[in-house]
Amino acid sequence: MTFTQSVLVTVNPTPTISVNSATICSGQSATLTASGATSYTWNTGATSNSIVVNPSVTTAYGVIGESLGCSNTSTTQVVVNPLPIVSTSVTNATNQGCNNGSATLTVSGNGPFTYSWSAPASSTTNVATNLNGTSGTGTSYTVTVTDANGCSSVSTFTVDCVTSISSINGGGVLSVYPNPNNGSFIISFGSNVTKLVKIMDITGRVVKEISTSDKEIMVDMMNFARGTYIIEVMSEEGISRVSIIKE
Repeated sequence: MTFTQSVLVTVNPTPTISVNSATICSGQSATLTASGATSYTWNTGATSNSIVVNPSVTTAYGVIGESLGCSNTSTTQVVVNPLPIVSTSVTNATNQGCNNGSATLTVSGNGPFTYSWSAPASSTTNVATNLNGTSGTGTSYTVTVTDANGCSSVSTFTVDCVTSISSINGGGVLSVYPNPNNGSFIISFGSNVTKLVKIMDITGRVVKEISTSDKEIMVDMMNFARGTYIIEVMSEEGISRVSIIKE
């Protein structure tokens, strides 16, 4: 009699691994989740089924899934869309009511763009007019620019109230040009009397002091920080002040 011995061979199926893809804006993070296996190893070194990634550019990710000794791989990618690039040109308020300032945004990226301005600006385009300004400290505005991908950039700026002449206590004529400027500007006094010129930051700290009897002087503040400065001129004619913007 002949006996035949049978051997049972179990064939485990190869797991089918699936993983989601994602599209994000630059600076955001994405969650990738794999399924179809009991254990996972990502090309990032992570061993969980879900990982959080925040690539700066579009990046591919791979994961190996294993079940019952069988493994398979899957790849995906996270697409990173850049943020819109925004530059802002500001014209300060110059009228008596300090309400004729304006701002224009120049935007590059994936248009069309939408614009959301902070109150009291009421514009829905890249230009806002009739903006209120505040002498010295400036009135702050914020604009959120969103592109066709839903990615947003924020521009924050201030509108100053800059009058060409500002006098107190009977001070003489005082003007500054150009204003705003890049740190190089001319102060015109209107007379040749001896005067002390103090240039102060918005906290009142004197950052530059000049004594002169000239009717006009050139001032160099190229190495100073951007912002609003107050020029105070004291002479026998009184005290005059004017605000300037260094861009």
